[in-house]
Amino acid sequence: MIRRPHVDEIPVDCACFDGLWFNGVKHPPILLFNGTGTSANDVAAVESILKDSHLDYAIMNSRRLNGMSASQLMAYRLLTSQG
Repeated sequence: MIRRPHVDEIPVDCACFDGLWFNGVKHPPILLFNGTGTSANDVAAVESILKDSHLDYAIMNSRRLNGMSASQLMAYRLLTSQG
């Protein structure tokens, strides 16, 4: 089983390629935002759906999201924010 890295373990300046291995880390195609303005219960519900569907994803808070460039965000295929 592949361990899903927390987004803090993924270098902000690395490129992500559709869930492929890059710089020794598997980058997930889905970014789940759990920062400012989100509902904790809604985030938990979406996370449960992602887990039950066996989909790879990373969780990101406001600080990390604000530190990303547009090209880094575009590397993800789906960005979901519940609020």
